[in-house]
Formats: sequence, structure tokens, C-alpha cells
Amino acid sequence: MILNTIIKINVDIYTANDNMSFGFMGAPTLKELNPKTSKKVINLDGTVAETKRFSTYSIYVKRYFSPEKFEHIEIPTSSSYLVKSRKNLELTTDKIEAFFEDYILDYC
Repeated sequence: MILNTIIKINVDIYTANDNMSFGFMGAPTLKELNPKTSKKVINLDGTVAETKRFSTYSIYVKRYFSPEKFEHIEIPTSSSYLVKSRKNLELTTDKIEAFFEDYILDYC
């Protein structure tokens, strides 16, 4: 239900502004944060690569946001994902990567 609510909110915002883009980071589970069981996927900055939530959310958004209207940008090394409006020509890959890097440094 939570994912459906988030999708509805994003669709409503996109309806009002077709330049809208949104992203997420799939938070790791406690098991994925455990260095004993997940040493290979925990990054030096504390992010976790390809979390279960990242995988689930990635599949989910691909169903609801068509590649004709949206570019799907996956950053599996940090479990980050952006659904970018194809109409938003000012939002570049460099800006997206910088945003996620800054976010990780500030909040993770």
C-alpha cells in the first residue's frame, strides 16, 4: 500500500508538472548492514550495493513509469535510482550523480 501511495503522489505531481523527476535509495536491511554477512556489498561511505529494497522498488517503478516518458537511471553500487522525465533536458547525468554523492555524504 505504501508503494502505491508513493506512486500516486508522483503521478499527481507529474500531471501538474511534466518536468518532474524523482529518486530513491533502497535502504539496507540489518542483515545487509552486517559486515560479517555482507562485507562485499558495503561501501566505504556506508552505502550498500544492490539492496533488496532497491531491487524491489526498481521493478515496481519500471511497471508504472514508461520508458517513453521517463529515463530510468540506476546506480546499483549505492542502491540509488532516479526516474527522470524525458522532458527535463536540464537534468543531466552529471547533476544526478552529484546529487546522490552529496546526499550520501550528508545523510548516510
